[in-house]
Amino acid sequence: MTAASETTVLNADQLREILPQAYPFIMLDRVIHFEKDKSLTAVKNVTATEWFFRRQKDSDVQTIPPMFLVEAAAQAGLVLLKHGSNAMNGLSVFLSKFSVSFEQPVTSGVYFFKAVIGKSMTDKGYFDVEITNNRQFHSQVNFFYFLKPNV
Repeated sequence: MTAASETTVLNADQLREILPQAYPFIMLDRVIHFEKDKSLTAVKNVTATEWFFRRQKDSDVQTIPPMFLVEAAAQAGLVLLKHGSNAMNGLSVFLSKFSVSFEQPVTSGVYFFKAVIGKSMTDKGYFDVEITNNRQFHSQVNFFYFLKPNV
């Protein structure tokens, strides 16, 4: 099954309403799976014409700085925390990356971000995001989050 054949749960316009980022810094195209307070799967179709691609010295391979995947993973977790939750109204979410592993360079292709809520308390918790490229494991990012009232 390809990203094109997956059912869209949230489209790009809906993601723009949930995420505080603005174009071009929204790193997700759509959400194809969502279980409230449990997990979601988001998709980013990375093409070679993306503005953030860079060419490696002495190589024809174009890569993306890995931190763009970390940002996309953070956005997937933020959507998981905020979508469909009235409890998040009036709260700001602060994220801290506490571990990340990259198995290979970031090149063009379809990336899937599966975010899963781990332990969650009233005002803090963590979530893990597994990143796959063409359904093969690519990276893992773990985030700690805490909630603070808006001022």
